[in-house]
Amino acid sequence: MSDAASHHFVGALMREGLRHTDDALPPWRARLVDGDCHALCDALIGIAGVDDRDWPLYMQAHIASMAQLATIGKRMPEFGRSKVHGWAGHATAMLARCAAVGPAPQANLSVRLLDAYRHQDHYEITALLEEIAQARGLGLNALLEVTLESYGFDSTGRRTFNYGARMFTAQILDFEALELRDATGAVVRLMPKARKGEAADVAELARATVVELSAELKRIARTQPVRLRHLLWQGTGRWVPSTWASRYATHPLMGRYAFGLLWGLYDAESDTLTRAFALDAAGQPVAIDATSVAFDDAVSRVGLVHPVELGDECAAWKQWFDAQRRFQPIEQLSRRSFTPASWPSDIARLRAHFAQGFKRTLNCECFGLGYTDNPRQSGWCIPGIYAPLDASKLDPHDLRVDAVAFSQNGKPYALRELPAVVFSEFVYAIHRLHGDI
Repeated sequence: MSDAASHHFVGALMREGLRHTDDALPPWRARLVDGDCHALCDALIGIAGVDDRDWPLYMQAHIASMAQLATIGKRMPEFGRSKVHGWAGHATAMLARCAAVGPAPQANLSVRLLDAYRHQDHYEITALLEEIAQARGLGLNALLEVTLESYGFDSTGRRTFNYGARMFTAQILDFEALELRDATGAVVRLMPKARKGEAADVAELARATVVELSAELKRIARTQPVRLRHLLWQGTGRWVPSTWASRYATHPLMGRYAFGLLWGLYDAESDTLTRAFALDAAGQPVAIDATSVAFDDAVSRVGLVHPVELGDECAAWKQWFDAQRRFQPIEQLSRRSFTPASWPSDIARLRAHFAQGFKRTLNCECFGLGYTDNPRQSGWCIPGIYAPLDASKLDPHDLRVDAVAFSQNGKPYALRELPAVVFSEFVYAIHRLHGDI
């Protein structure tokens, strides 16, 4: 596209785009050719100013065809950071559009970016992600797992780049650290450019991979602990063992998280815990006595173990983790648990709490504990605590809660009848809301 044509195109696009009418954009999409998207975005940014990228980025993405979405992949994080002038919603829509029907690498990146920015608009983005998951025939949790790339790293978190005359290795050390070394073992700060006679394409790939992976490690350090905490609290995360192994134990990015957590084998039919296990230094599942744990996809499922399920064994596992100086990415073994056996004393404390009323920002506190203003599709809901906040627009400060009801699929349950994990987490939430924990 010539400079004159580009100038005319940008002017016409601005006149149409400022009216926010998507119907006028398809004819302009047809005039774009491959390679024009970046030039167009730069021109739009030049008009709007470098400090106001939201509208230009949105317009660039919205006029791009499906094939051209691949060319704007490098700008996707900028869409996720779009916050001003009301363009954040348009940026979210663009990411959702790419995640639903865009090229695979960009679609997966769009899903991860949407997940990373869910804290900005939790309900809308969660609904979009659920729609994308449904279109792919997956659950939301599975979608967030399968879209996490390995970046060509092996199960130990290592990848080697052969420049020809030189060789460099990138190693994931922990949750956010990435170490680069040359063939002699010396640490290098950045992946170098190719020298004369070396493979320039390999060097470019190495440099791009390190940049992308560094950003990804920081992103999942924010998103994965939140997701894992909710799975633990809800007691609903279950995987076929072979699926769990590929998504966690041997995954180069999630393996670090799997190593720091206690897992359990559950009966596929009754969902009862049959054995707890952790991963050893080689990434193999072992019991507390260091014996190997075997999997069978037909009869077992893998899940995160809640401390209330362990009973007296919880202290032994905590000592085992402490002895190996393993850092847990989420509060698991140290999390306080409550059982129906403590009903007489706990019910008295709960009644006292309800009599006092909640003197905190209830909506925010409940959200932090994993509750939403809509019933969970795969877990249990406590609608009496949080649903009225959105419906009545009441000030959540000094809100008095007089009753709590439990149900699953419309069937009411008494507190005593709740599953152990649900019971424990509810009592924990009440104590947490009152600052007792």
